[in-house]
Amino acid sequence: MARAGGELTARELEIIRLVAWNNKGIAAILGIKPHTVKNMLTQINRKLLGSPGRSGRKTRPRLLWVALCRGLVEVDEVSFGPIRF
Repeated sequence: MARAGGELTARELEIIRLVAWNNKGIAAILGIKPHTVKNMLTQINRKLLGSPGRSGRKTRPRLLWVALCRGLVEVDEVSFGPIRF
């Protein structure tokens, strides 16, 4: 299991930049399957938040906030797609 604060892969960083989109949208943009997106969001959740929990509507903004605060992504790199809170 990944530790909190573990390094994110290049693909995980791409997903963080698209986290405002739903899994199908992220999958279409990156050319991967929605299930792969779901699994990767779980890994990102473990790495950034130290939690194996689900990456739902409440967790996605937190993942993005942590990534921005840690300087892992810049706000101008983030695609604010059709997010619904």
